Amino acid sequence: MNSPKILVAALICLFLLFGSVNAAIVINEVELNPSGADSDKEWVELYNNGPDCIDTTGWKLRHKDNDLLADVDSYYFCPDEYMSVSVSGPRLTNSGDFVRLLNSSSDEVDITHTLIDNNPTTGDSRTWQRIPNGNDTDSESDWQFCEGTSEAPNTCTDPIPEFPTFILPVLLMLASLSLARKYVPLRF
Repeated sequence: MNSPKILVAALICLFLLFGSVNAAIVINEVELNPSGADSDKEWVELYNNGPDCIDTTGWKLRHKDNDLLADVDSYYFCPDEYMSVSVSGPRLTNSGDFVRLLNSSSDEVDITHTLIDNNPTTGDSRTWQRIPNGNDTDSESDWQFCEGTSEAPNTCTDPIPEFPTFILPVLLMLASLSLARKYVPLRF
C-alpha cells in the first residue's frame, strides 16, 4: 500500500529536481576590449538556449572582483532571443577577466572562463563567443575569439588563435640562458 505513495513521491521529487533544468540563459558573447577607449563600449550578450521564457527582473552581471558590471534589463526573455547588456560599472580587465550572471536570488546562472583580449593599442571588433551559438558545456572549448556578432548568431568561420601561453616562459628561459652565456644564442 505504501509502495504507490513512495513511487508518486519519488516521481514528484524527480520532476521538481529536473523539470526546470531546461530553461537556460547563458552568457553568449563578451566584448571586453573594444576599439578606442573601453568606457561605455564594453558589452555582454545573453542568449536563451532553453525552451521557456524567463523573467530577468533583478538579474545582474558581475566580474572577477565581484563588482557589479551591470543590471540586466527587466525583460521576459524567450527562447532563441539575444540581449546585449552594456557594461556600466567598472571596466572589464583586458588582461584577464571573467563574467558571472546572477539571478534575482543572487544564484550563479552562468560564468565564463577567464577571457583575455590584450590588443595593446586600441582594441578591435573581436569578441569572445560561444561556438556553436549558446553552447554551454562548462568548458573553455565552448569559447572562440572571433569578429563580433552582437545580438545575432555567433558564426566564427575563421577563429583567431590565442597566443600560446606556454611559449613566453620558454622564451624567457632561453633569453636568461643566453645572457648567462651558458649556451650559444639561437640564430634564425
